[in-house]
Amino acid sequence: MRDDARRNEALGREVFGALAVKGGEAVAQTDIAVQPGETGKALQWGTYVHRDHRGHRLGLLLKIDMMHWLAEAEPQLKIIQTWNNVDNAFMINVNEALGYRLSRIFNMYELRLDRPK
Repeated sequence: MRDDARRNEALGREVFGALAVKGGEAVAQTDIAVQPGETGKALQWGTYVHRDHRGHRLGLLLKIDMMHWLAEAEPQLKIIQTWNNVDNAFMINVNEALGYRLSRIFNMYELRLDRPK
């Protein structure tokens, strides 16, 4: 996380993060980056909920909290972009409940380095 913070600072990104804590343990988090030069647009990087704490709408609540924060801190924002794996129905439902709409579909390519030769 420290490396990410240094990299973001060097690139001029402003990153907003929200964390849910229960009993002193982080159980969910979300973050959004506002890119320099990308007037009006931010990137939702990740929303994660610990396996033991899923099903309580923590992802939804964190994203709502983040949207309120950004409305005050970055009022020029008009678009927040995010992505999801096609099989992550839970987060797709959260995003759609918040008003996100599908803008495009892309393929992910991977190079397997552990293949037998």
